[in-house]
Amino acid sequence: MKLFIALLLVSLLVACAAQPQASLDEGTWVLTSLDGNTQVGMVVGGRDITLEFGEDGQSGGSGGCNGYGAGYTVSGNTVSFEQPFSTLMYCEPELIMQNEAAYLQALSLVNGYQISGTTLTLTGGGHTLVFNR
Repeated sequence: MKLFIALLLVSLLVACAAQPQASLDEGTWVLTSLDGNTQVGMVVGGRDITLEFGEDGQSGGSGGCNGYGAGYTVSGNTVSFEQPFSTLMYCEPELIMQNEAAYLQALSLVNGYQISGTTLTLTGGGHTLVFNR
């Protein structure tokens, strides 16, 4: 019985070690929910709200209407963003602009992240942003 348990533990350790650690900078993340609201980006007639992480400490993407960027810092399972900057185009319907403003405000308050499979969850300042690849 002890041998069986030992083999089971070794098997579990090997299986866990074989799983590659997901990375923030492996492609484009598409926002699917902002504080539980799924009425974002394409859903209201704009473009997807996206986020990409560069290896140079710069992030950016589409806010649904405008392009944006922000410096970021990662340490362990925390991430923080500098105040985002964006282009200043006007988009209709007004809900696109409201979603973009809410997204950029929430992004500036982020201080934590978790990756589970193809889902990235950013949290901070009472906000939850959920992205998928």
